Amino acid sequence: MENSKKVEYKKGKEKLSPRKKVFLEKYQDYTETEIQKEILLTNQLLVSKMEKVRRNTNLLVTFLIVIPSIIGVIYFLIYTERMH
Repeated sequence: MENSKKVEYKKGKEKLSPRKKVFLEKYQDYTETEIQKEILLTNQLLVSKMEKVRRNTNLLVTFLIVIPSIIGVIYFLIYTERMH
């Protein structure tokens, strides 16, 4: 695919943003099957990234909330036992 192709796209008097022009130039020669494969790949990458974010969030919650809470409860129980 050549980058020198010009995309002619006019819907009324709407001007194309540079990003949209690049998008249209990149995908103008793709078949429907190729576009579907691009969408599938993009979706798989997004799901993978979201899963990584979920794991990292779970890890942060564990270390910043659960573990300090457990240590606090243990400390409180030990401290109240010494008072009696």
